[in-house]
Amino acid sequence: MVASHAVIGSRPTNLRVAALQALMSVRTQGAVRRRVDCRIGQLAPHRAGIALGPLDRLSPPAPRRECASLTGLTDPAMVICVMATYTESNDRFARRRPARRLLIALIGVALVTPIAVADGHDCDGLNREIVFAGLNWASAELQNQIAGQMLQAGFGCEYTDIPGATIPMVQGLIRGDIDINMEIWFNTAPDAFFKATEAGDVLDLGMSMDGAGEFSFLVPRYVIEGDADRGIEPMAPDLKSISDLPNYKELFMDPEEPGKGRYYNCVIGWQCELINNDKLATYGLDDHFTNFKPGTDVALSASLIGAYEKGEPWLGYYWSPTWVLGTYDMVTLEEPAYSDECWVEGDRGCAFPTSVLHVALSKEFSETVSDEMVKFLDAYTVTLQQLAPYLQMMANDVEATDAAREFLMNEIDVWAEWVSDEVATRIQASLN
Repeated sequence: MVASHAVIGSRPTNLRVAALQALMSVRTQGAVRRRVDCRIGQLAPHRAGIALGPLDRLSPPAPRRECASLTGLTDPAMVICVMATYTESNDRFARRRPARRLLIALIGVALVTPIAVADGHDCDGLNREIVFAGLNWASAELQNQIAGQMLQAGFGCEYTDIPGATIPMVQGLIRGDIDINMEIWFNTAPDAFFKATEAGDVLDLGMSMDGAGEFSFLVPRYVIEGDADRGIEPMAPDLKSISDLPNYKELFMDPEEPGKGRYYNCVIGWQCELINNDKLATYGLDDHFTNFKPGTDVALSASLIGAYEKGEPWLGYYWSPTWVLGTYDMVTLEEPAYSDECWVEGDRGCAFPTSVLHVALSKEFSETVSDEMVKFLDAYTVTLQQLAPYLQMMANDVEATDAAREFLMNEIDVWAEWVSDEVATRIQASLN
């Protein structure tokens, strides 16, 4: 392996050329994937935006010590953009370990106002980044950043995430590849999570938020009631429950299979997708509707929003807390009421239970860090109402890092209850 480091001026117009020059001077072997990393002090706002070929994702930052060693820069008030080339690996949780990294080429610096790192504090002696479960929906991204920025400023930690869906993130937590999962949807968590908590391989810290909801069968209100202001007549005035849906399959017609309606399921790989599969079979709806499974939450929300803005029919799954259900007026079709017998022992032919979200830690992480850090994560509790304004910011293209900082600046009375006075003082100082 041969690596080349290039220190470049802060003018954005220089970045592309310099990065290309740096990459051209490096020889690598095997399959690689390239990412652009961007660090502001200890944060990664994912704004590098330098497209040197296809990028599968803007990844979390390289450690600050590594960046500093490349440049000799010690001023934390710097943006450091890094082009990193990694080996492809069958182990998705190993790709970001230092041994897998082939190249880091510095491609730009610029002055910014960062979150400060807690001076004199070493993250309880944890000599690596804390790894969050990078669950691919907005509330999880926001909560990762809130907790991460507090760990950074209050305890002197660096943090990152590994992106993925529910089941692989739980598996990573069990293996110790993931340290913290901020959103275990407790009532619909995979069986592996409960087995791991019983075995002591995962520490369940309990509820972080209640009142979250999952809804298998939603339609826009105008489908049933119309919307006089938009000139929309009722399309299905008698549609009230899932038992009525076969009568309306033509209304929700699948353009790719005209003999059936289209049902927009949960995102592939999320636990709710598997649950909805069971529901469609139990209710006999798979004979009348195609089970359309979006690849991402963006695709799912785009389908709903696109139909809503055009005043067209739409049928599918969505969840809260999200800005989507806070913005668009949807109606939940009736299902049999939730019961443990239906959900745990039966065929899930009933409504989702009211969800509570838990925080969980890997065994290794919980046994390595201090009791004070574990107590902070245990005390972490938010409400839907407290997160809603910041989820709305993210819906308006504000990065999760910036939305979390706004939360910390505006909701001091909330988060100060989770930490000691000393830690709270350090976090407040960083916000200044």
